[in-house]
Amino acid sequence: MAPAAHKGVGLLVYSTPRDWRLRGLKRKRDEGAAYQSDLQNELSKRALALEKIKTKKQIRLANNNFRSAVERSNNIAKIWKIHSEAAVKIHIGIANELTSEAPVLSESSYDDQCREEDHQKHVYMQQSEEIISTEIQTLLTKMEKAKDNRLFQYYIVNLAEQNLADVMYTIFTASDRVLMKKLWKEREPTVEHMKRTSRKTKWDRMIKPLVEKNTSAMKCWSVFDDDADCLDQEVILEKPFDGKFVFKTHYDLLWVRDVYQRFMLLFASPINILRDSATSEINYRECFVNPIIVKAFDDLVGKITFNSGEVECEVRKRQRNETNSQKTRVNLGPKHDGILTVHVNAKSMEVGFMEVVGNAVIVDPKKRAGDREKLFKAMQISIFYQRQHHQERGATEDQILNIQSFGILVYQRDVAMYSMHRTNGGLYITDVMENFTIPDSADQAYVLEEIVNKVYFFK
Repeated sequence: MAPAAHKGVGLLVYSTPRDWRLRGLKRKRDEGAAYQSDLQNELSKRALALEKIKTKKQIRLANNNFRSAVERSNNIAKIWKIHSEAAVKIHIGIANELTSEAPVLSESSYDDQCREEDHQKHVYMQQSEEIISTEIQTLLTKMEKAKDNRLFQYYIVNLAEQNLADVMYTIFTASDRVLMKKLWKEREPTVEHMKRTSRKTKWDRMIKPLVEKNTSAMKCWSVFDDDADCLDQEVILEKPFDGKFVFKTHYDLLWVRDVYQRFMLLFASPINILRDSATSEINYRECFVNPIIVKAFDDLVGKITFNSGEVECEVRKRQRNETNSQKTRVNLGPKHDGILTVHVNAKSMEVGFMEVVGNAVIVDPKKRAGDREKLFKAMQISIFYQRQHHQERGATEDQILNIQSFGILVYQRDVAMYSMHRTNGGLYITDVMENFTIPDSADQAYVLEEIVNKVYFFK
């Protein structure tokens, strides 16, 4: 077939199949370039439209945030106006004109981001109906200046703080710390009070002889006898009481025997989980922390309950929901490794909280500080609701002066039991009431006598 002929300018041009293909490719290329240009223009238009929509949303969000900020500012001004009026009434001697009920912040319109600020005001409202001493007022004023300290934002002072670089040692003088220690001790049970309890009588009559007997059976006379051969296992395994078993009478004896048996088996085992860094926190809690502390309360279920595991804190959950502006949304409480609940006037009150930081050998000071702060905040809220409950039933300030809450912090093998009290004016003072170290070798097993004694009387 002969190629097609085309007329040119002054000459005749013949087109071959190769020319046809080249022209087709060129045409497709031109069409593709045009399509790409149109697509780019369309994308640019859409991007511009989206940017306008985004800008409108940002403007609308900024306006909403501004209105919320103004609303929060007005609410705070109203609250502090109430405080100022109450303080003036107290100052001029007409405090009896104040109502016994503080304004409830659950009716405020704070959003969730102001939850912690709500709690600070919620707790502070009780100060309006109290005559604050000059010493307490001075301490509170000093705490307000330390804005970077989170505990001071809640008016909490930890007298057990050992870090000399902590702000407590920079803003409080030695006389201030002595005063706070005195206030804390005045609200703690005395030794004479403890001697008059039925717990002391039972200790002397039944528990102490068994503890001394088991301690002698586990005593190693040389530091080189760190094995099971120095333990009198038959004594530790024998029945701790005579006659018929009575649950309320003999449970404490079974608890003591269980504690000694656990350490006897630990020292005889080829793997010591108190020295093993691979041990999980759950294993550490279930094998030693809970049997020593939590299980001591098992005979009091129905009156005093110590729940272990990841237990939700109901008092902090209640506080969060009472200060939540979004009424349809229910906030959850934080989880603790253990919560001690006391049943009073047919009402359950959470008065103690426990946190275990990892296993027996972990080194994590940051988590330790975080868990301790978590304990103190829960302890403070517990005192607030305890006071509220008793005031609603007609109790006076003098009658609820000794209300306290507890916190147990286990870090490595060290156990610290904290007690918190509240003074007039809303200063919350906490200190270590008992502490001990869990032994990890047979030559240190004699400290079990001290551990059992402290946990027994804490109960």
